[in-house]
Amino acid sequence: MTVAGSIRKRIRQFNYDEVFSSQAFLDLGTMGSVHQALTRLVKVNDIKRVSPGFYLRQGGGTPNHIQIANAIATRTKEIIVPTDEIACWQLGLTNRSSDTSRFLTTGSTRIFRLCGLKIKFTRTSNGDLVKNAHNLASTAYCAFQFIGSKNITPETISIVRNKVGDDCIYNLLSWRLPAWLEQSLRNEIMVFREGVQ
Repeated sequence: MTVAGSIRKRIRQFNYDEVFSSQAFLDLGTMGSVHQALTRLVKVNDIKRVSPGFYLRQGGGTPNHIQIANAIATRTKEIIVPTDEIACWQLGLTNRSSDTSRFLTTGSTRIFRLCGLKIKFTRTSNGDLVKNAHNLASTAYCAFQFIGSKNITPETISIVRNKVGDDCIYNLLSWRLPAWLEQSLRNEIMVFREGVQ
């Protein structure tokens, strides 16, 4: 099978709203042959080029901030954690995210503009955030920090707990948390335990 045929076959396995980079195909051919094949697929409308090196399977809508950030992180082999409003949006605490989405990263600090969206990566060395990026504990922590001590409510914690699971909340309690957040989480766990009994 040709490089173009192999790439086309792999692209069919992607979701319509999944952003992917040219690096996803380097096992199929040289960088030059991969770029040439992708350029041809753009010309025949099989895929859409959303930014240099990033593509979207035709038929999909516009990807969201998290999908784009994940594509960048996959390409650069770094770990990311959504923060601020994007963390709240991912956990169902808000209906929209801001025009600029912020992510903590193990990579360098930089700003991307893709698909009309602005995405900012900020370097972090917080071991708890990086270590727990895969299980939404980091996202929950960042959302709680963004909400702040004056605005956090039992309802907010309950929404997050239902989204991420009890294990994630217990995991958060093993972190070095601000006193207000630790107390809020412990209070909610006590209420939850009493309701179960």
